[in-house]
Amino acid sequence: MSKRPPGSFFHNRKQKIEAEKIQLAKQWEKTRKNWLKCENVDKSEDSLDVDVNEVNIEQHENENTIIKEPLPLISCNSNLNEKITNDDSLDVKINEKNITVNDLELITFNISENCHQVNNENTFEVSLEGQNKYEHFKATHYPEILFDNPRSWSPVNDKLRCILILHGPNRGMTAPKPFKNHWFFKQMNNGEKCDRTWMMYSEPNEAIFCFCCILFGTKSSALTDPKQGFTNWKKMERLREHENSSDHVKNFLEWKMFEKKLKHGGAIDDCLQNQIKSQVAKWRHILKAILNAILYCANNNLGLRGHSDIPGSPSAGHFLNLLSLISKYDLILKEHIDSHKKGSINYFSHKIQDEFIALLAKKVRNEIIHQIKSAKYYTIMFDCTPDVSRTEQMSQVIRYVRVTGGKVFVEESFLGFIESHEKTGNGLTTEILHQISLDGLDIQNCRGQAYDNGSNMAGKYNGVQAKILEKNQLATFIPCTAHCLNLAGVNAVGSNKQMQLLFGKIQQLFNFFSGSTLRWEILMKSLKVTLKPFSDTRWSSKAAAVKALYKQLPDVKCALINIIENGNLESKPIAKNLLNLVDHEFICLLTVWNSILSSIDCKKRKKRAKRMDFDESADEWNVSAKNNCLINLKNVCDVLLSHLGWRFETLNNVSLDFSFLTGSELFEKETDQLVKAAADLALKYNKDLNASELTEEIIHFKHHAISALPSIKNTTPLELLEFIFEYSMASIFPNICIALRLYLTLPCTTATCERSFSKLKLIKTYLRSTVNQTKLTNLALLSIEKEISNSIDFDSVINDFAEVKARRIKL
Repeated sequence: MSKRPPGSFFHNRKQKIEAEKIQLAKQWEKTRKNWLKCENVDKSEDSLDVDVNEVNIEQHENENTIIKEPLPLISCNSNLNEKITNDDSLDVKINEKNITVNDLELITFNISENCHQVNNENTFEVSLEGQNKYEHFKATHYPEILFDNPRSWSPVNDKLRCILILHGPNRGMTAPKPFKNHWFFKQMNNGEKCDRTWMMYSEPNEAIFCFCCILFGTKSSALTDPKQGFTNWKKMERLREHENSSDHVKNFLEWKMFEKKLKHGGAIDDCLQNQIKSQVAKWRHILKAILNAILYCANNNLGLRGHSDIPGSPSAGHFLNLLSLISKYDLILKEHIDSHKKGSINYFSHKIQDEFIALLAKKVRNEIIHQIKSAKYYTIMFDCTPDVSRTEQMSQVIRYVRVTGGKVFVEESFLGFIESHEKTGNGLTTEILHQISLDGLDIQNCRGQAYDNGSNMAGKYNGVQAKILEKNQLATFIPCTAHCLNLAGVNAVGSNKQMQLLFGKIQQLFNFFSGSTLRWEILMKSLKVTLKPFSDTRWSSKAAAVKALYKQLPDVKCALINIIENGNLESKPIAKNLLNLVDHEFICLLTVWNSILSSIDCKKRKKRAKRMDFDESADEWNVSAKNNCLINLKNVCDVLLSHLGWRFETLNNVSLDFSFLTGSELFEKETDQLVKAAADLALKYNKDLNASELTEEIIHFKHHAISALPSIKNTTPLELLEFIFEYSMASIFPNICIALRLYLTLPCTTATCERSFSKLKLIKTYLRSTVNQTKLTNLALLSIEKEISNSIDFDSVINDFAEVKARRIKL
């Protein structure tokens, strides 16, 4: 038999309960004061404002008038037939004991500034917030209501009364109490029990209350006073006296009739509510058309505004012209446009356009971030470029693996442009980490980082990748293979002055012919393929330029000779100098570089009709010049090979770590080799993988994959992961799934960042160079992530728009 606790235990528990009661009472009092008093915030010109606080109802028969009550729902008098319902939104989160919501935010929709005529003589001047209170409980938020504490209800106003009736009494039958539950039922003479639905026990107050008498009663007693309550447990028979009183019967009937009217309609303002609902539907229809037009312009990188804000005007801009086109097939939108006049609410202004663009982009960004968090592991990719206004824009792209419905997708999602003010590794690292923190992502879940190969990004000690590795050692740096190739070639050429002169001559030839339409016409009469320029940031352009000149060099010489003989005085000396530049050394270097660049570019070379090599040109070339050229070429090749080896070393290491997770390796390698490779990988990623479990899984997975996949030799890691999820094997191969997700999260290039720069040039053009940074990012997000932006629910966007523009009532 257990020992009874000492008296101090019960004393301390009682003090703790009392302290909690006081804290709850203070919390409620603070929220209640902010709720019951209305403070109007100034309307925005284009907000969906409808003021339910200014409802003026005149009736000739009953002459009932409602004048500016705070948050009016129902004007409650003793006569039920005089109850007027004015509010059109009740959002209640019903819990066992309380309702938890944040600040009260009214969603307002402006219906009309004029008076609506009802029944010929009844005038309503109404504005609406939210949607039907009987059907939708999603728009309006209320402060915390303690349904089991009637002391916190005082005073009971119309709004609170409706919320409590819709929720119903919190009976407290399961709570510990000093009386038995049979008192919740009335014992009849025939032995049957009648439920006392009006009776509620408040555990915080340790008292019994009459729910209906608190809400509708006028006489004070222990059961009807929310600040007192019935606590005389020795005289429970007084409950029967109360329920048989005329006042209780009257209040109970009012409660039930009122409850029915709230849930099923029947208040005398139903006609008004129907008008309000139709107006809400009309405005939502118009706003959806506006959202469609904005999204179309954003997806196609079109400027929205023109010189005029009048729909149908020749200089109205893409947005308004698109709405005018839609209105030809939409009568509601047409009526709205036709009624457009200065000062009226139309939602066509550029401020509303920017708000909708921001809300749409926020939906897209939140969806992407949600997918990234669901995937857990991700790789960050950043790259910088100047825009048309000479502002440094840093593109942010996140790579992750998304699994949906058994399908596996490797996503590289664009999250925005960041205006960069830094050039050093430390400065760029601070900006990147700050942006990741703003996005709500955990840097410890980052498993890769990919940038171009600039020293400030890829530096071994002070680059961004080194600073990120200090924060997370598992964030493997993957140098962009495209940038690796380009920078290796640039460094190789830059290491030798003779090679720099070669590419300078190739560019001079292109500039000479392209600088004049007449010279270009002369050139094109001789050539089948035009000469190409080249860029320092795209090494493939050099391959194209060298190839075009190498294959058509004799024709280019003929064009130069033609210009020397028949050209004007300005062109002749330039053409003569360029012709002198095309000597044996130039031809030799051009031949070698064509071979090198063709091999790097992975293109098959066609056989040439006439082959040139060192031996054929050596007859007219002295030996010292030939040896000097060979030395220069060997030096360049050494630099090129060393840079390629160093820059691709990281990729080779990553490949060695995860190579056993390819179909060919699973098929060809012995089990012991696979187990060793799996153990090494688990040792490196010890926070993500269990070494003993992974080695066991790889043994079973090898035999199962070979038997189930006939073409396993050609199976990629992505196909292996799809195979696991297709047959629901993730539960038996969890570590292999994680390893494959880690492998697929690591990128090869940062090409997605480069593609975002193409969108940047289409959005921020010379004519739109003053677009602000936020709008630029939002438009780019909607344009690049079209799949997500086109699946946005416009109703949720309109709800968010209404919340942003609604009046806030502070109590």
